[in-house]
Amino acid sequence: MRTVFNLLRASLTAANEKDWVHEISAIENNINATVHGTTGYPPNALSFATNPRLKATQQFLSGIPENDTVPDFDNTTLTARQRMSQIADAASRRFNVKRYKPVLFALGDQVAVEDSQHASARL
Repeated sequence: MRTVFNLLRASLTAANEKDWVHEISAIENNINATVHGTTGYPPNALSFATNPRLKATQQFLSGIPENDTVPDFDNTTLTARQRMSQIADAASRRFNVKRYKPVLFALGDQVAVEDSQHASARL
């Protein structure tokens, strides 16, 4: 949502502020054509096997096609899934380093239990 709000703020002027609804589809197209940091591909490439060029790219690089088709869709989705899995594993490892190590108790170990007001109120 923050990205959508920032793009709306950047694209609206005082003259067209009341017509913000018409800007939403352009913003959606821009977001779907932008490469995602996790997958390494734009959402359009993974969903539709095509990636429409951003308007700015078409303006700066004249003569390029409006759409860029994904040559090997199955390989593209497989690569994106592998990248997502690697990033999730790395995040899990970073999280687990910060966690407290579990304490394992054996049968017969003595354990101190705190008697708090909350525990006695439930009884």
